[in-house]
Parts: sequence; structure tokens; C-alpha cells
Amino acid sequence: MLQTFRVDKGWDTLWHVRGDKSISFSPDGAIVASASKDGAVRLCDVVTGAILRTLEGHISSVKSVIFSPDGKMVVSASGDGTARLWDAKTGNTLQILRGHTECVKLAAFSPSSRVVATASDRMIRLWDTATGTALQTIKGRGELLFDLLFSPDGKFIVSATSDEYGEDVTVQLWDQATGAPLKKLEGLAVPVVFMAFCPNGEVLATASTDGIVRLWDVTTGAILQRLKGFPSMSFSPDGKVVATASGKNVRLWDVATGASRQKLKGHSRTVESVAFSPTGEMVASASRDKMVRLWDVATVHIS
Repeated sequence: MLQTFRVDKGWDTLWHVRGDKSISFSPDGAIVASASKDGAVRLCDVVTGAILRTLEGHISSVKSVIFSPDGKMVVSASGDGTARLWDAKTGNTLQILRGHTECVKLAAFSPSSRVVATASDRMIRLWDTATGTALQTIKGRGELLFDLLFSPDGKFIVSATSDEYGEDVTVQLWDQATGAPLKKLEGLAVPVVFMAFCPNGEVLATASTDGIVRLWDVTTGAILQRLKGFPSMSFSPDGKVVATASGKNVRLWDVATGASRQKLKGHSRTVESVAFSPTGEMVASASRDKMVRLWDVATVHIS
């Protein structure tokens, strides 16, 4: 383990309010951002654990925080009905994105960093990051929207939804340019609460409330692997390993075989969020014990 640091007592880690999007690495791996229930976003030095900047402006809890792929911005989604774009270097607000009528649960950047998507339960909105202009509105399929992300090539968006009873579960691919529905992944009986793409975009991982992570072939829609882990996962940059939250532990899995390679122990309560660093040498885990732990996985044997 490289580093452990405590986040404030209001830090939000409950999966049903998107705690699994509550930590994000900067592209260079030097900074980790954490979302807080008090409405702030904190940027911490990975090496020392020191708080570098506190981003304040939301008047309700932050549900999701993501660094832009170019490392210049951070987006935060909040229960106050807005999303904010922040300058990652100065901490200044760049844009306030208004248009949702409900809590903004999710946000995701396009690979180019030029577009950001924000989502409430029934609506996905796309925005120009430079101007804050609304580009596209997509009507979600379900009553509850659990996750949202861009494909690595930026051509489509994926949403995970269900109805209010946790039924009619849908993982839907949308055309980023037009907002038109493209493909739906079939065979899910329980809600998907987290998704992640393999870096080449060929495999999509979904984590469901049944405690199973499914790896899908995006082209065919076939399920490639079923892994035990909930409610968060992250691919290594080379796409060979996936990290999952598993109770109080973090597990590392071989994508090709589905074999468990390593269990990382140290948290005293449930792990809600995991993320690989951009170099693949570290994994960050955030837990209900109000601790963020950084793990040196370069020393972990993964064949």
C-alpha cells in the first residue's frame, strides 16, 4: 500500500447516490479527486495525501466527480440540479451547466474533452465544455438511471437504467452525434449500477445488484465472463486486468480467463469505489470507513 488518507466526515460513499463515481485520478496519476456530501470536491496529492485544492460552489452533495481526459478540467454532478466544470489547476469555476430539473447524478467526458454528458434519472444532456452550450438532449429509457459513459472512440454513449421497481433493466447504446438509440444489451434481470469500457472499446463491463460483474463483447452483445464483485470496477490501461470492489476488499481479475489474481485487504468497511491510475501501477479504493487507500499493484504478480 502506498498511501492512506481520510476524507471529511461528509464524504458520500453510498452506491445509490453514485458513490462509485466519487473518486477520479488525473490523467497523469498525480492527483485524486474525491466527492463530498458537503458539496465540495477535494483534489489530493497521490504521494503525500495532502489536499491541494477544495472546489466549492455546489449547495448540495456531489454525486459524481471526473477528471477530463486532457487533465485540464474536473466535472462535478450535484444534488442541487447543476453540474460544474472546474479548472483543475486553479480550482476556478469554468462553467455552470443548468438545464436538469432533478438531481444530477452522473457526468462523463468525451475522449476529446470537448463534450461532457450529464444525467438525471430521466434525461441525458450533452454540453460543449468550452462554452457551456447545450448540444443534445437524450430522453432516458427508464425511471432510474444508474450509470453513464462514453465509448473510448467517443462515437456513442452507454446508459444503464431500470424502472422504479428495479425491473425493465436496460443497457442502451446511443449515437453521440444524433442521440439516436443504437443497440441494447439483452439478458439482464437486475439493475446495472456501474459500467466501464476496456481501453480499446471492445469489451464493456457491467456491475449489477446481484453482485456479478459481466464482461460483454460490444460488437456481438455476448457475455464473455462473469466475475464476483460489487459495486465498482476499473480496467487497467492495457485492458488485461479489471479491479472490482468486493466487500471490504479490492479484487484484481484476469480479463481473458476470469481468474482472481489478487485480493487487496485493508479497509474496515465496504469498498464503494475503485480506480486504476493512468499508468496502471496504482489502484485507488474508497470505502465507507471514510478512507481512500492507494495500492501499489506494480508489485502484485499478475500473469
